[in-house]
Amino acid sequence: FYNWEDAFRLHHPSDPKARLVAVVKETDPPTKSAHFIARLMKRHLGFNETWIIRPEEIQGALGLGVKAFFFIDDFLGTGDQFEEFVIRQSLERIIDTTYCAYLPLVAHKNGIVNLRRKFAKLHVDAVEVLDYSHSVFHYECLCFKDGINSPEVAKEFYYNLLSDRRIDIKGPNRRGYGHLELAFSFSHASPDNSLPILWWNKSPNWKPLFDR
Repeated sequence: FYNWEDAFRLHHPSDPKARLVAVVKETDPPTKSAHFIARLMKRHLGFNETWIIRPEEIQGALGLGVKAFFFIDDFLGTGDQFEEFVIRQSLERIIDTTYCAYLPLVAHKNGIVNLRRKFAKLHVDAVEVLDYSHSVFHYECLCFKDGINSPEVAKEFYYNLLSDRRIDIKGPNRRGYGHLELAFSFSHASPDNSLPILWWNKSPNWKPLFDR
């Protein structure tokens, strides 16, 4: 495939025979993160919005001879959401027979591994890749290895903070969806894989640090 980035730009004279696909459901509002990423691509990269489509337009694009689909999103955590998206949109056959790539801005290594295992022909890559060294309470993370604290003590303090501030989340999701334990946020949103103290807004005793 030739210079796809140039092919998507406004000045390119012809159909690139590829499409950028926002990872959204039909019921998702215009404020969904994937829409925001599409707008950034248009604004900062000069991409022609004609070639940015919704999932339900994929079949029509195939009829026009499109050979490649690049799925755009902001964050890949466990891979569960994208797997559900593929199944809901009935994309399994298209992934098996057409060049498809899932290209979030940021991805956790777990999600990349899971999607590559479930969809062998799906290409998965990201601008930035996170791993367990970014999981706050994991032994591979250096956040609390200062000779005074420890991941275990920090986790206990965190659980007590959740209880004290009436952040009512039970089970492993107390440490973020998929218990990824991330302390990560975009300027436009916070992934639910991040610690809920960053984004939880349903307690009168807690003001979130970032918007969800």
